[in-house]
Amino acid sequence: MSKEKVISVCKVASYVAIDDIEIHPSNPRTISRERLDTLKSSIVKKGFYEPILMWTHKPHPLSGNHRVKAVRELIDEGWEFTTGGARPKKNMLPVVFEDCEEDVAIQILFETNNQYAEWIDEKVREALSEADAVGSELRDFGFTPDELNKYLVRVNKEAEDILDNLKDEKKETIPESDSEEQKVLVLPESIYTKLMSIFKNLAWQVDEGWKDGDSLNPAISAFCDFCLENGIPDITAEVDEE
Repeated sequence: MSKEKVISVCKVASYVAIDDIEIHPSNPRTISRERLDTLKSSIVKKGFYEPILMWTHKPHPLSGNHRVKAVRELIDEGWEFTTGGARPKKNMLPVVFEDCEEDVAIQILFETNNQYAEWIDEKVREALSEADAVGSELRDFGFTPDELNKYLVRVNKEAEDILDNLKDEKKETIPESDSEEQKVLVLPESIYTKLMSIFKNLAWQVDEGWKDGDSLNPAISAFCDFCLENGIPDITAEVDEE
């Protein structure tokens, strides 16, 4: 293997084979193709200079999930990771182990975020809801109240954009009187969470391969098409009891 295809990793007390590391299923962050390519370029240029923070109870990183993903792609592209020295270890990543309870592990997972990643909204809401139920504080997850407010503003804005786009696509079916009186839909967090839960269930009906983090646009579009074709159900009607 040519020298150009070798990437050095930092020296630590422990190493784990890349094949033995699993991406954390509760990782609240995702990463775009562009950002992942940028991360890979950084690793090629600078080496793997920071160890992965691993949980002792399962082979899941608490910090470094997207670096693991980047490393796997680089290996597939012909790169080799080595510790160097007299007895170099190949395709082994440097790790530091953290022994803690699962609720603390989840908090660490949120607090130690990759700068290249983006939040997965479903996982953030789920984790914060569970934290609230057991009395955990937002600061345990590395959030300040101001940061959480900014996050909620962003997700609400994204929801409004989705609804605006759908309205544009269906504007020929909307009466002129309605289109003249456009109103901004402001969703409280509790309502937004319920809507996302509904659309997530619809997404699985529309596409069995759908998973958390994928776009909800097809599900929302299918829901709007159904209502336009079949009418909006009367939710105030009384249900006959047998």
